[in-house]
Amino acid sequence: MKTLYLDCSSGISGDMTVAALLDLGAGEDTLRAGLASMGLTGYALKISRVHKSGIDACDFDVQLDQNAGGAFIARNINDAKALITASAMSANAKDMACRIFDIVAEAEAAVHNLPLEEVYFHESGAVDSIVDIAGTAICMDSLGVDAVMCSPLYDGTGTVETRFGPLPVPVPATLEIARRHAIPLVITGHAGEMVTPTGAAIAAGLSGRFGSPDDMGAVVLRRVGYGAGKRDYKTAGVLRAMILEHSGAQAPPVLKIECNIDDMTGEELAYACEKLLDAGALDVWLTPIFMKKGRPAHMLSVLCAPEKEDEMTKLLFFHSTTIGVRLSTHRRNVMARTAKTVETEFGPVLVKESRYGEICKSKPEFEEVKKMADQKNLSVAQISRSTYNGTNKK
Repeated sequence: MKTLYLDCSSGISGDMTVAALLDLGAGEDTLRAGLASMGLTGYALKISRVHKSGIDACDFDVQLDQNAGGAFIARNINDAKALITASAMSANAKDMACRIFDIVAEAEAAVHNLPLEEVYFHESGAVDSIVDIAGTAICMDSLGVDAVMCSPLYDGTGTVETRFGPLPVPVPATLEIARRHAIPLVITGHAGEMVTPTGAAIAAGLSGRFGSPDDMGAVVLRRVGYGAGKRDYKTAGVLRAMILEHSGAQAPPVLKIECNIDDMTGEELAYACEKLLDAGALDVWLTPIFMKKGRPAHMLSVLCAPEKEDEMTKLLFFHSTTIGVRLSTHRRNVMARTAKTVETEFGPVLVKESRYGEICKSKPEFEEVKKMADQKNLSVAQISRSTYNGTNKK
């Protein structure tokens, strides 16, 4: 399992994020092609190497054409998402970019007390925001990590000039994003804005976990990337990104939430389970039990990341009749997981491979096998067996 860890001790912004992901190995050609497919004009990309506090870092610079004129029009959230949706970006990258834009727009709407569709990214800032957010999503998709974790966000003090005039740092939109998404925020003594609203939205949109690599258990460091910021502070001035891989030993702890229910129908219980899974539960299951006085009932169990405790508890209270839940934290060991495409006599099939020390298991992705079986008029067993004699493509 590969986890991207973002060290935001020098802040985070959109351009810093794209630069750090490129330095980690995200494909520059893929990035340029994905951005070009949006049809956005009025800018050029410059990707270079710079030194920040003696650290060699990647610099991602969106250079705006000051003679672009009409290219710098005000765009609202729907305009920005329409550009992304119509592009050639992957479905995963599109979903990621739209999610980040939603987070920014919702925060701006709350701060300015405006309807969501009346939040506009004005003039050149619209181009900058779209390129940074779409670029982040394209690079993330290119890296193919399984999870993202962030450090607390470190911001400065003082004021920053905006089109509304001087605003206090952290700026209101950044504070609103941190409040809405329970992001730990550290206010340093450095003068100036270290965390932009785009940077805070990226952290919220990519990661549901904030903390230290120590919280992840046993990991192996695979790669490190540095994304340069444009401002100079009394910090390194870089966003450090790391690819950490679980060695197949201890994985992050999980939270189990349970309750006993004896007054819901099967249909109602199934719907509650569906809503919990949709919200990001790792697993949900029902166990037949007998409560006091011999009444048949079910124990509803939810497995989730510890930071989802409040969200899952609220969903249980809302979608079930329970008025109390039990909580317990569990350590767990998991097999390290990778995916590869195998070329079979019937076509390519995605196979999931899991390892724990010398133990290795592989299993074809069932949904792909089922789809191919329907297309080829074959049995699922025939397609599955063919993967064992296939050729590994990647």
